[in-house]
Amino acid sequence: MYKMITKENFTTSVSEFDINKLPDTEVQNYLNLSTLYRSLLNEYIKQLGLENYENEIKNSELNFIPVNPSDQDFYQYYNNSNLDYYYVRNNIYIERLTESEKEYLQQKLNTHDYSLNKQDIDFVSQTLNKVIKEVHYNTSEPFEVNFGPLSTSFFAPNNALVIGFRYDMFNDNGMDDDTFVDNYEKQRELRLNLNDQLEIQLQNRLQIPIKVIEYDENSIKKNKSYDLLEMKGKVK
Repeated sequence: MYKMITKENFTTSVSEFDINKLPDTEVQNYLNLSTLYRSLLNEYIKQLGLENYENEIKNSELNFIPVNPSDQDFYQYYNNSNLDYYYVRNNIYIERLTESEKEYLQQKLNTHDYSLNKQDIDFVSQTLNKVIKEVHYNTSEPFEVNFGPLSTSFFAPNNALVIGFRYDMFNDNGMDDDTFVDNYEKQRELRLNLNDQLEIQLQNRLQIPIKVIEYDENSIKKNKSYDLLEMKGKVK
């Protein structure tokens, strides 16, 4: 199901854009366009090879249990790409698009066809850099941006594409303690190896900095109103 971002859940993101500055009549359309761009970007990265890494995790038989949607954060929940573990963690600043670029998104939104086609690939590849870049007007570029708790592992360059990785890390799924610890170490070895490979592959393809960041329940902020999301996000 395609899920549209709600204003309430947008406020759980750490975007520099203050949506409250928009007129009430423009808020929902901004959120809809932001949802669409985020979805196209996730699908674009998925097709660049992210899906292969997702399948490696899924088929590893190492008990990588997906996070329940009610426990996901804003970025993972709204990836709209049927990915269980990986998602784009950047903020999306669609206000930086030109009027013609916004019109392209608007026309696609009006068709209710949210799949990624060749034109969309060209559109995303041409606009990606300016849409995901973090800009702090009192800070000289380049600079590091925090994408989670205040720890070095959650920092990335302000122009980087940041990929989040998260699964239900502490779910033992009925394993005894020794089995769980052994399985966890195998999970850790696999995911670190895959995520290092993913950074290299995407950087070679996109020619921009790439950072894969692992998250758990202690390093994210959950959505505020999951119970209403399925209803509000339904496409008619």
